[in-house]
Amino acid sequence: AREATELTAQLALTENELRTARGSEALARADHIVVAQEQQHRIVLSRVVAVGALGPSGPERLTLDVGSDNGVAVDQTVVAAAGLVGRTIRVGDTTSDVLLLGAPDLVVAARGQNSGLLGTVAPPAAGETSTRTQGQLTFTAIDFGDLVQGETLRTVGSPDNTPFVAGIPIGTISVIDPARGQVGTTAAVIPSIDRARLDVVAVIVPGAG
Repeated sequence: AREATELTAQLALTENELRTARGSEALARADHIVVAQEQQHRIVLSRVVAVGALGPSGPERLTLDVGSDNGVAVDQTVVAAAGLVGRTIRVGDTTSDVLLLGAPDLVVAARGQNSGLLGTVAPPAAGETSTRTQGQLTFTAIDFGDLVQGETLRTVGSPDNTPFVAGIPIGTISVIDPARGQVGTTAAVIPSIDRARLDVVAVIVPGAG
């Protein structure tokens, strides 16, 4: 029985290591990671070690196994292979807390990849919840434009790349809302990442590029 238990533990460890290796490889190949490295940003790989309480649309915070000892600081971009995860909000020596995309306190400046339309991505407002499915966000443009279904939204970027570097996929346009006295186009957004299945992620430490 003891040998069986040890073997089971070893297999679990091997599967865990393989999952980490696959996640790290996918991150290394992601276009936004390649571009970030070309811009002299440093990529700090990490794993999710804890998930915070659930909000209306899912988890809103998580904890990573990297911290200031690894060069991580508050207000840095966190990404997965598929796109934007969120930003760091608390950093200890060896761990960091991340505010996730979709949390009520996180609004991200975004631009349509094809249309060039500028706006913000945030959780649905109170009057929009009936038109959004679970996990969907809302893109609110500053003007009307030729936004199309399936278009990718990417981060605009912040001054000094804090908290967000530019060009990170945020999500895709799912449904464009009817114009009803609005000052700009609004649309439902499907996030690029699946918050419930995050494992290997990366913190982008801004460089000189």
